[in-house]
Amino acid sequence: MQQIIVEIIGGLGNQMFQYAFGRAAAICHEAELWLDVSGFASYPLRQFNLGHFRIAGVVSEQSLDNSVPLYEEPHFHFDALAHTHSQSIRYRGYWQSPLYFSAVADRIRTDFQLRLAWPETYQSISNEIQNVESVGVHVRRGDYANNQTTQAFHGLAAPDYFRQAVDMMRDELGNPRFYFFSDDIEWCRGKFEGLDVVFVDIPEEREESGLKACRDLHLMSRCRHNILSNSSFSWWSAWLCDKPDKIVIAPNPWFATAGLDTQDLIPANWRSLPISGQRDMP
Repeated sequence: MQQIIVEIIGGLGNQMFQYAFGRAAAICHEAELWLDVSGFASYPLRQFNLGHFRIAGVVSEQSLDNSVPLYEEPHFHFDALAHTHSQSIRYRGYWQSPLYFSAVADRIRTDFQLRLAWPETYQSISNEIQNVESVGVHVRRGDYANNQTTQAFHGLAAPDYFRQAVDMMRDELGNPRFYFFSDDIEWCRGKFEGLDVVFVDIPEEREESGLKACRDLHLMSRCRHNILSNSSFSWWSAWLCDKPDKIVIAPNPWFATAGLDTQDLIPANWRSLPISGQRDMP
C-alpha cells in the first residue's frame, strides 16, 4: 500500500500544517499516513505535541525508510505538484497554505479536537467565551521579542497594531470582550487596558508536555472573532474557529524577511493591518 511519510518538526503551529498537508495527501491517494518525528531528537527547543489531538496515522520516533523518494517543499507558497505523486513518498517542508487541505477541511478540524476532557478552569472560560461577543487576541512575544535573529526573520507585531485591531473590532461589533492570550501575559497587562479586556492566565499544571498550548489554542478558536500575531499558532486559532461571520485581523507583512510569498496563507475573507501599527503604511 502506498505510504505518505511526512517529517514533523518545529512548534505546534508548524506541526499542524505539516500534519494537515500529509493527512490530505493520504486521503487523496487512499494511502497510509506516517509521521516521522525523529527530528526532535536533535531539536531540543520543541517537542512533538500533536498527540494531544485525535490525529490519524502512525507516529514513528525512528527515521523511516530512506529508500522512499524525498520530495522537498520548493517554495513557501502553494505547490500544485505536491499531492500528485502516486507512489510512496516522503515529504519535507512546512507546507503553510490552506489550499493543501481545503478539500478535507472538516476532517482536519475533527482530527484537531482534543483527546482529553478539559479541566474545570478551562471549561469555565470556554463557557464564558461562547456566551459573549468574544474576540481572541493572541500576542506572540517570546523569541520574537528576545532573539534578534528570530525577530529579523519573523518581525514583531507592535502594540499599536493590536490597539488598532481592537479599535476596529469595537467599531464593528456591538459589545465585544477581548480575551488576551500570550506567552508574556504580564507584558500585555502593562500595554492594554479596558473594562472589556480579559487576560487569560491559567497556570500550567503538572501535565503532559505541550498540553497547555493545545488547550489555549482551542480556547482561542472558540472566540467569535480573532486578532492574530504573525505566527502559525495564531493562524490555527482563527482557522479552527467555525463561526461563519467571524472577523479575523492579521498583521501585514507576515514575515519581516523578503522573498517569502504568503499570497495564499491568509484567506481572502481575513483582514490585515500594518504590523508596525503605522496607519500610513500601504
